[in-house]
Amino acid sequence: MNPVLTALLPFTFRQSDLAYRLGLLREFLEFCFFTQQSTSASAAAIAPFSAVGRHGLGDIGFLQKLSPEVFASFQSGSFHAVLDQALREAKALPTLRLTVAVVLPTEEVTVLGQWARQAVGERIMLELSVDPEIAAGCQLLWHDTIHEYSLGTRLRKNEAQLAERIPALLEAA
Repeated sequence: MNPVLTALLPFTFRQSDLAYRLGLLREFLEFCFFTQQSTSASAAAIAPFSAVGRHGLGDIGFLQKLSPEVFASFQSGSFHAVLDQALREAKALPTLRLTVAVVLPTEEVTVLGQWARQAVGERIMLELSVDPEIAAGCQLLWHDTIHEYSLGTRLRKNEAQLAERIPALLEAA
């Protein structure tokens, strides 16, 4: 596996985040090699990079998570090819498509990503979408099979049993 992907996967769980971070890394390396005219990339260039760009704390935090070995692996003449290869390999990673009712906070995406890596595979990536009609629960798409775990589906599936039990529950209350 590409060493860039090896460095990013432990804390990147969504396909879209992986593509974004590879783009951000490309931008940072272009800054180091072309704007700063440096012969190498390093964490020392993160502060000047953040001063000239419109990057948020999350972007800067991502760059700060990268080890000195990752920065040292890039050369000015070859970093584009390395990142292009990383992007091609990233697109080929297995993807678990998950549809949820609301936009999930980053912390929840991390928890889901860690679960998926333990339950499905260590290189699995998530592709998240939002469908408010799910109401509660989620839908998973894996190997061209949809798995429904939404409340609405469970209610429709058990409609007859609910219709029998609810009146009795209401009378008992």
